[in-house]
Amino acid sequence: MSMEKQGGIRSAERGCAWAAAFLLMVFLTVALLSAIGLQMVTSAGLHLSVAADEGMLDRQLQEIYANIDRMAAEYGFPADEIKATVSRKDLEEFNRKTAEWWTRLLTEGEGGVNPRWYSGSIEDVIYAAAGDQLLREEEPSTVVNDLTKMIEYTVFPVRDTTVAFGSRFAKDKVDIKGIIRSLQKLPMLSLLMGLACAGLIALLLGREPIHSMKYYGTAAAASGFTVLAACAAFLVLRPTEMIAEASAGLAEEFSTLTGKVGIGMGATAALLLAAGYCCLILYRRKAGKNGRNAGLAE
Repeated sequence: MSMEKQGGIRSAERGCAWAAAFLLMVFLTVALLSAIGLQMVTSAGLHLSVAADEGMLDRQLQEIYANIDRMAAEYGFPADEIKATVSRKDLEEFNRKTAEWWTRLLTEGEGGVNPRWYSGSIEDVIYAAAGDQLLREEEPSTVVNDLTKMIEYTVFPVRDTTVAFGSRFAKDKVDIKGIIRSLQKLPMLSLLMGLACAGLIALLLGREPIHSMKYYGTAAAASGFTVLAACAAFLVLRPTEMIAEASAGLAEEFSTLTGKVGIGMGATAALLLAAGYCCLILYRRKAGKNGRNAGLAE
């Protein structure tokens, strides 16, 4: 039966160890990617941080103000007075309520009361403009409703589609809460399976424990490269551009969300690569030292 030149590890044990290392890489990758995917969908903290993102709030305010100018030219109300009623603080609060509603819908299948934008100041300005005969042909209530919908769609693009279809689908067609709970177990289950694979490698290479570093290092580095490849594939596919064709606002929110997640994903991939190469360097040094010592002994 063939043996490794140094140590008493059989070729069958090496083969099983490589198979376990491959599975360890797979489970590490699945645990990381599933955790990131669940974070994007269910993390209230992440969605709230996106809702309070300064850059996104700036873009929303610019879009709202531009639409107010356009609607003021169409309806005849004073644009500056309406702009003064849409504060950054109120917009951030509405973003927060929308993020909470969306997160509850995805995690529990029930979002509760749909978030709505309400500002009594807008009504006061529009009805005052109607009294001063500044409005053209539209009724004041219609103008107020159009302004409210414009702000809601800016903060929550494709709102009607999500509320009308998404809510009904979540409640009647799919057990969202059950699915999410099942998926939340996937990262931990994958980590446990990876731990079992790591233990199997240590058991198979018990005669020469230092050789396990080679398999651990290879699995960790391969997992890091796989995650980086997934990031590269995401960038090449450019999903943000495809989303922008349906809604520019939704594309901006998605870009902000993926940007925040991507930082953590890249850092984790770098950590896996560093850990993998550290294991491989340790293995080469120890194995080389053992080899030199064996040569001197002979």
